[in-house]
Amino acid sequence: MKRFLLKSALFLAPVAAYMLLLVLADPYQLFRTPVPEGLTFRKGLKDTVAAWSDNALYKLVRFRNHPSRNIILGDSRMYSLDSNDILAVSGQRFFNLSIEGASFGEIADAFWFAADRVELKRVYIGLNFLLFNESNRKDRTTGAKFIVRNPLLYFCNYTVIKAAVEIAEISGKGMPALGRPDMSKEEFWRFVLFEETVPGYLNRYVYPVSFVAELERMAAYCRQRGIDLRFVIPPTHVDLQNRVAEMGFSSQEARFKAELGRIAPTYDFEYANDLTREKDNFKDPMHYNAEVGRRLIGEIWGANIVYGRLTRPGAPALGIPAP
Repeated sequence: MKRFLLKSALFLAPVAAYMLLLVLADPYQLFRTPVPEGLTFRKGLKDTVAAWSDNALYKLVRFRNHPSRNIILGDSRMYSLDSNDILAVSGQRFFNLSIEGASFGEIADAFWFAADRVELKRVYIGLNFLLFNESNRKDRTTGAKFIVRNPLLYFCNYTVIKAAVEIAEISGKGMPALGRPDMSKEEFWRFVLFEETVPGYLNRYVYPVSFVAELERMAAYCRQRGIDLRFVIPPTHVDLQNRVAEMGFSSQEARFKAELGRIAPTYDFEYANDLTREKDNFKDPMHYNAEVGRRLIGEIWGANIVYGRLTRPGAPALGIPAP
């Protein structure tokens, strides 16, 4: 018996050591709930690596640690909105639960994940025509939810292990330049419009009737509980808007906008105007810069509407007229 116990201990010692090291590294903060400095993100090396490696797990774990009744959902365009700036403008604390590169399914999953954990009060969802695509079925949230519910899966998840190793390797080298394109702004601009990004979405585009049904289900849930649900269509540069039209998707995009406005109040910034014509306002055709982000916050949460066309169900659009 003693020999068996000794052999078992020798066998389990490396496993225990591995688990201890991963708990100490804990790249996604699954086993810790530190007091936040405000619900913003990427405060240091660990946050940067973890967010880059698996953004869905990164966000869901942090929401579990610090749930909020007010949430923002969307992809990288909503992700960039700073919760502290929203707090300064509106006096309301929002948790930005947006996921970089999110599909619609991941946005809906994040909504229900939050709804299961807290009594929501305000929900602002950023949607855009390119991601509103039946063919885009990317799913990182299912695996992330499994890990949150069963922490033992954390120890056998390749992404978690890889993130821990990367943090250890670069801890003495400073912040890595993750996600930055290895090309000039002009080259990347053309890459987005003509080579991969926009054609990649639209060459396999299918109008997502099932997504509309899911939005209606989410809206019904919000109405029943008195939750303030709003949609935001973030601005893109007019070059991208023109590219969508050139590829023959103007009617589908108009349908998409009409569906949102029918379901819940919708702020539409994606049309030709002084904001979207100025190239300096954008990092690439899809992503606006930090200054534009602050302007959006002022319009949406500060009720200072200049460019946002606000449509409410059953009412005409408000905002500046079409050019």
